[in-house]
Amino acid sequence: MRIAYLTQSYPPMISGAAILVERLAKSMARRGHQVLVIAASDKAYPYRSYQENLTVVRLRSVYNPLRIGQRFLVYPRADYPSRLFAPPLSQKWCMMESMDFWQNQGTSTDWQTGF
Repeated sequence: MRIAYLTQSYPPMISGAAILVERLAKSMARRGHQVLVIAASDKAYPYRSYQENLTVVRLRSVYNPLRIGQRFLVYPRADYPSRLFAPPLSQKWCMMESMDFWQNQGTSTDWQTGF
């Protein structure tokens, strides 16, 4: 199974959410699932780290003046997670059928063009 977690903080940043997501991600990776964690970078630049079945993508972030050692995630375009962790073709077809409602309403988003 493919599992993705989107979180504001992830270790080495210290918070309850960071510790919980780290434990969940590592536990699921040990069970053989392919896990992706998308989190704010703890450095001044974005980067990726890899372990067996666990990928941590650190996105651009800015310093949080209200919390020591914490940074804010600067969210990228809405389609970024889907490009990192694309579902299999069969799931894409199901997603396309469910998006017909939105296409009929006249709304258009960039991530729909990836199908």
